[in-house]
Amino acid sequence: MFNLLPEKEKKQLWKEYRLRRVILSLFFVVAIGFVALVFYVPSLMLTISKQKEVVNRIEAVKRSTLSSEADSLNKELTVESLKIKALEVPDNSMSVSELIGNILADKGDNIRVKSVAYKRGVGIESKIILSGFAKDRDSLLGFTQTLENGELFEKVDLPVSSFAKDKNLDFSVSVSGKF
Repeated sequence: MFNLLPEKEKKQLWKEYRLRRVILSLFFVVAIGFVALVFYVPSLMLTISKQKEVVNRIEAVKRSTLSSEADSLNKELTVESLKIKALEVPDNSMSVSELIGNILADKGDNIRVKSVAYKRGVGIESKIILSGFAKDRDSLLGFTQTLENGELFEKVDLPVSSFAKDKNLDFSVSVSGKF
């Protein structure tokens, strides 16, 4: 039937056919765009609401006591780390047990040490106080002279009252130095 039409009308029909195809194609493109927009808007709204919620949570955390507690914990940790550093033994010094071991090695058989007290000085001299019994004056004097002649201690202090008796002397020796 298409072949029976004159040439002019065939061209007219082809133009209308192409125009209808273009219009139909444009209609589908617009329809797809509209459907995409319909599905995009709820997703966009959900994303915006989630973003606001996250921002509100961040602000709440910043205002909460957790951040202030974290700051106070950091301050406490700093103080405690300074305390730990103060307790550390410097590399060039002897340990307390080595010092006391050196003292007790020099005491001899006539001296008995019953107590040892250690006081660590920060930036100043440290002190060790030894208390005990000496068999006689000579052994106590020899012990203090041995401590004085040693290189470890700067000052050895033995009260004169320790020499009050001839035998079985109670004594208390204070040894100080930078150790």
